[in-house]
Amino acid sequence: MGFSRGSKYKSLKIPMLLHKDKNLLLAFIRGLFDTDFGFCLSKKYSKQYYYPQICFASKSLNFTHEIHNALKYLGLNFAGKVYRVKSKDDRTKKGYTIKYRFDLYGHKYFMNVIKTIKLRHPKHIQKFEEWIEVNKNNPRVLKLLDSIIAETGFEPVTSTRKNLWVPPNSL
Repeated sequence: MGFSRGSKYKSLKIPMLLHKDKNLLLAFIRGLFDTDFGFCLSKKYSKQYYYPQICFASKSLNFTHEIHNALKYLGLNFAGKVYRVKSKDDRTKKGYTIKYRFDLYGHKYFMNVIKTIKLRHPKHIQKFEEWIEVNKNNPRVLKLLDSIIAETGFEPVTSTRKNLWVPPNSL
């Protein structure tokens, strides 16, 4: 498939085979989302953490751009751009690490990620549950949740199956 061994930052890329099939590309992005994407809640205009932020970071500029473009190709249009981050890192000879990242902010973009990528990793599911809890009185969020449920037939379930997006009547 074209995966390299060892240090891969200079050659890291989405295999060409995945570019040819949208379903394979989506499966790749889903796996990457589980392992390499971050998801947090920020305060924005409130004293409470409620506003979703999803980020991706890599040492590879080209790979970061590729993931950014793949998300847009899959229909996740968002305003974020790839940018460079220089972080102090005493483990390196230079004393810093350079990474490239992009962010998706906001309820609307977050719901599009939920609809397209879906959540499978427990850490993301837990953060999603927190997001629902802190936004349970937010009419804008409730409207977005209702539209996703109406559009996809999927809804969040917080029972023994944890918060998975499941079709109605499948429990």
